[in-house]
Amino acid sequence: MKHPADIGADIARVTAIVAEANEKRAAVEHELKSAHAAVESLKTQSTSLEQSLLDMQQQLEAALKRKAAEEAQLIEISNRKTKALNELSETLTLIEALRKEYSSKAALIDANLEKSRAQLGALESGINETKKSAAATGAMAAELRQRLASVRESGDRLEAQLSSISDMTSAAVEAAHGASSRTAEAIKAIELADQRKLQAVAASEELNSMARTLQQKRDEMQTNVAQIDQLIDDQNQPSEALTTQLSALAEIIGAVLKPKSGSPPPDAAASAPPPANAGNGSPADAALAAAAAQARGRTAQDAAAAPVSAPRDRRTPERSGKHFTTYLPVIRMVQLLAAERALGLEEAARLCDMLREGRPEDALRAARTRAQSSAHRLIAACIFQTGGDVRRSYEAYVEAAVARDATLMTRYLATLGLQDLGKLDEALKVGHTISNDKQGAVLWRNLVGLHQRLLGRPEEAQRMFNEALQQSGFPQWQYNEALYNMGELLESQAEREQALRYYERLYASNPMYRDVSARIEALKNRPAAAG
Repeated sequence: MKHPADIGADIARVTAIVAEANEKRAAVEHELKSAHAAVESLKTQSTSLEQSLLDMQQQLEAALKRKAAEEAQLIEISNRKTKALNELSETLTLIEALRKEYSSKAALIDANLEKSRAQLGALESGINETKKSAAATGAMAAELRQRLASVRESGDRLEAQLSSISDMTSAAVEAAHGASSRTAEAIKAIELADQRKLQAVAASEELNSMARTLQQKRDEMQTNVAQIDQLIDDQNQPSEALTTQLSALAEIIGAVLKPKSGSPPPDAAASAPPPANAGNGSPADAALAAAAAQARGRTAQDAAAAPVSAPRDRRTPERSGKHFTTYLPVIRMVQLLAAERALGLEEAARLCDMLREGRPEDALRAARTRAQSSAHRLIAACIFQTGGDVRRSYEAYVEAAVARDATLMTRYLATLGLQDLGKLDEALKVGHTISNDKQGAVLWRNLVGLHQRLLGRPEEAQRMFNEALQQSGFPQWQYNEALYNMGELLESQAEREQALRYYERLYASNPMYRDVSARIEALKNRPAAAG
């Protein structure tokens, strides 16, 4: 048994230990409270950062929408400016025709005035001669009266003669006075004609002044249109940087919101649409139809169902099977380029054989041996697109459009390919080179109409197709393209009668154009209430 003194010492030690433990517990509790406050502060900051990132994303999306709206407005303004330029050109032509007409009328009036002056001079000379004759006759009558006074025995007979002569003299004098009054009226008419001539000359000068003013306004409008085009190009350049920033910000937001979201981000990669139906007709119409149909999303099976009317080489295998179906758009593009003499016939036949036999790599290698040719770049782009290589297809289409030997046809086909890839802004930029070509008015309006339709603006698309059909002096296949586009647009809007009217106009021009005959038959067999 311990001594009480030892027990007291033990109790003192235990008490000290307990006090020290209490102090440590109080320190630990204080540290825990500080840590809890820090955790709450971090949570608040995380929530605020997350909200700020969401706000920034919404602001960037709103900025992109505003930019798209501004670009659309600039395009519309550019179209209006172009239309105003056309109207000014027509006004200048009309004013020039009126000026020429006024000039010819003024010359005719001058000639008539000179002729009238000559006739009036001759008439005045005759009147003066008549006055002189009348004066001489009066003098003779007075002399005869003096003689008659001395010779009274013969006076009766001579008096009668003198009376007759006096009457004749009075009539001549009255006639002379009448001629003088008519001469005065003629002089007044000549003065009035002179006044009208001066008015015509003044009107001609005013028209010339108006023509010069309109020409100046036309030049200013052209300058404004060029500035608007440059502004559109300048605004398109920063869009790529803005898209990159938005993508980076979306990744940051996705990383922050990942614990709260169970769905993966949407896939941004766009797959290339399948080949399309190009329809029947000549090789040029068939290939152009195939390229244009790609922008409308038809299937390769529909394309294979429509035969090509071009004669087939005896060495060529049967045009059926998956190879012919898959590469039908490329084959028709090769046929079109050959028909337009952008390719040699033998080279086109070799490329078509490779594609029908399922050897696209050989065809691509053969096409790329002529890498500087716009037509060969176009073929390579179409092969890439058919194989699903969107990036290389896009690059080849752009190279084909800007190549030095690019024609109106190759630029148009390249633009359709870009639309088919979903590169609408790039397609519109390439299309501007077509609008600057004097033979590109119809094709440019076709491209803008297709662009508006892809953007979900059928009214604008219909307006552009109508403008394309109102142009004059262009190849018929360009109008056929506009007729088909208009009919297809109206058919998609259930406008049966109007669509049928445009299809029938196309059929009258070229009954083998694409599938126009099948569309006409389908619309005629469809009940009017369902159309």
